Parts: sequence; structure tokens; C-alpha cells
Amino acid sequence: MICFSFNNQARFNNKQEYNQAFGRNRSDFNNKIRSNLVNFTTTIKNKNIKFISNDYINVDLKKLTKDDFVYCDPPYLITSCNYNDGKRGFKGWNETEEYRLLNLLDNLHSRGIKFGLSNVLENKGKSNDILKEWSKQYNVNYLNNTYGNCNHQTKDKSKDTTIEVLITN
Repeated sequence: MICFSFNNQARFNNKQEYNQAFGRNRSDFNNKIRSNLVNFTTTIKNKNIKFISNDYINVDLKKLTKDDFVYCDPPYLITSCNYNDGKRGFKGWNETEEYRLLNLLDNLHSRGIKFGLSNVLENKGKSNDILKEWSKQYNVNYLNNTYGNCNHQTKDKSKDTTIEVLITN
């Protein structure tokens, strides 16, 4: 369903039902997506990978070792996405949650466990100063992505600047 949804995005209503609009002329299932999907499923079947769908606070990380890697892609504090507001089955994201996640990553780092964190430092004139200050102790990889097609309702594209990063230890 995601392959045929607007901009390949998933969206849910307050009843947690999938309700993303059809992505006519914006999304499709093509040979490249098919190839990526087959390669992805083949890879994860051949590796010892465990996916967990749970609130990050409720995941037991005690058994992790230096051979493990934790990837986090939380809601972005300074964006206005539908999963930031605490509706549609999500608990919401705020400064308290931001600090909790960053503390958790610091703890993983102190134990020698590798992590990656996707996030944005700046978005539409807003700055995530919490993340900027915290990230100074880690490797900040700037991602060169453009999302103009996703923000089709934005009138002034020059103000639609996003600085997206992958932060690793």
C-alpha cells in the first residue's frame, strides 16, 4: 500500500487505521522498488537481524554488546509531522523525549555500542539547538537530500531548507 500512497508515506488516523491518500503521479510500484524489496528481504533473511516495534524506552538494551548496532529515526523535534502531535496512536514528541533518547544514546556509547541517529538540525527556519549541542561529541554526517516534491503545498521553496543528518558514534 505504501508504494501506491502519496509520496510513499504511511499515515494513520486517530483510530490507528491506515489512511494515506493515493499517490497518483507521485508514487508507484516499479522494477526498481521491486528489486530493492527483494534484495532487502534476502539480506535480512541471511543475517541475524532483529526488528523491534516498541517505544524506545520499553526496549531492553541490557543484552547488547559491542557487536550490535542501534539505529534510531525518531520524530524530529522541530518538524510538524502527524506523529509528533501525540495523536493517531503515537505518544508525541517533545523536548523531554528528545533528551531521553539522547541520554539513551550516550549510555549506549559509554558501553561501546555503535549507534546511528537520523534527524534534522534545521527545518523551515527552526533550529534544534538541543541536538546541535549534543551532536558536537559525535560524527555528524550531512545528508544531501531534497524533499521539494514532498512539500508540494509550500509556496516559498527558498524557506523550505532542511539540514538532515545521520549522527554516529
